[in-house]
Amino acid sequence: MKLNIDQVIAISIINGTIVVPSETYATNRDGIFAGGEVVTGANTVADAMSSGKRAFEMIDKYMRVKKISKEYQLTRPSKNILIK
Repeated sequence: MKLNIDQVIAISIINGTIVVPSETYATNRDGIFAGGEVVTGANTVADAMSSGKRAFEMIDKYMRVKKISKEYQLTRPSKNILIK
């Protein structure tokens, strides 16, 4: 009997990419996260790196026992600049 990788690890895989919500990057298995090209597929390097970075942020929150959710922070322009 031949098993597919998604049957062995019980993670949702569609068209060769792991399915995760873009808000948490958590798979359907507790404590398992995915990011980078396994999520974005063959896309740009920038997209894969961005996805991996966001997945890392969620893993860090998970390991610190914080609520995993996407947070939005203003990084540019500087908060000292008044925008009209």
